[in-house]
Amino acid sequence: MKYKEICPHHENRRTDLQWCLLPRHLSTVDGLVGGELSDRQKCLVCAHCGDKTFAQIESAEKHYRDAHKTFPADSVWNQPLDVLYDDEEVAVINKPQGVPVQGGEGKCLQKSALIVPLAKKVVGKAFIKKPIIVHRLDAATGGLLVLAKSKDSEKHLKTSFSKHQCKKRYRAVVFGKVKNTSNKIVEPISGKPAETYYDVVRHTRCVHPRANGWITTLDLRPISGRKHQIRKHLKHIGHPIWGDQRYAHYVKNHRSMDDQDDLSDDEKVDYLHRTSVKDNAHARLCLWAMEISFPHPLTANPVHVSLSEEPKWIAELLEYQEALYYGSCHAQEDGRTSG
Repeated sequence: MKYKEICPHHENRRTDLQWCLLPRHLSTVDGLVGGELSDRQKCLVCAHCGDKTFAQIESAEKHYRDAHKTFPADSVWNQPLDVLYDDEEVAVINKPQGVPVQGGEGKCLQKSALIVPLAKKVVGKAFIKKPIIVHRLDAATGGLLVLAKSKDSEKHLKTSFSKHQCKKRYRAVVFGKVKNTSNKIVEPISGKPAETYYDVVRHTRCVHPRANGWITTLDLRPISGRKHQIRKHLKHIGHPIWGDQRYAHYVKNHRSMDDQDDLSDDEKVDYLHRTSVKDNAHARLCLWAMEISFPHPLTANPVHVSLSEEPKWIAELLEYQEALYYGSCHAQEDGRTSG
């Protein structure tokens, strides 16, 4: 059984198990019915947390999987975050791709221990033990993410985001050759106004049938902040993002991170970071938050943070796709010559 007595002085105390049975309900161990304790509610306590209690074994096991699952030393979940800006009120990190910001069934950044080292060092009235993420960033998207270190900072930053006082720039690789060097996309999302400006960074040759010979690297600046705005807007103009399993309408034989059915959602994050663009070119969503600016929550002075270059794997993807294209062209020429 996965129980140990919570009393630390009990002579039969087990230290290798995950769950404690509250002493006043020891007699209910043999009274489990359909996975639910038959005596009183919430008779199980997590041996790791010490204060999380549960009535059902299933809910206790789910808590353990979500909160206390162990990962290899080289796992994304065990690596320190890349911090781009840090003071006593706010921090900006480079979120790893694939890591959910909050919610979901598995681990997420807000609930993980990864952000604990960024907590406010000076204990005050508005002190919080763990920084709070103040805006959305899709799990599949990597890049800059803002965290508040106090309740006051959280309030000011969330107000700034809601009033569109925060500016962002994203980089994406999309299917097809985007012709206009600069343009804007105006298309409502869920009945609400939405605008996204874009600039073409480069065009790259590509052999993929959806690409019509080209893929395009774009810089994008969303004016509004609707859910999946960039992804939906690029689909709207006929240039969905490379690797977007939701909006690019991939056929089933394309391998993605979602195809790894034998892996949990948490383990898929590590799969994503171990996989090269040659092994699985479509595993990653080619969208990255590159730049952000916002008023400081304490001083109102502008804070500007940017990445000096796009992730290395994006350059590798472009180089690989171009090599496949020209390799295919040479093969066709050789075939015509030999014929």
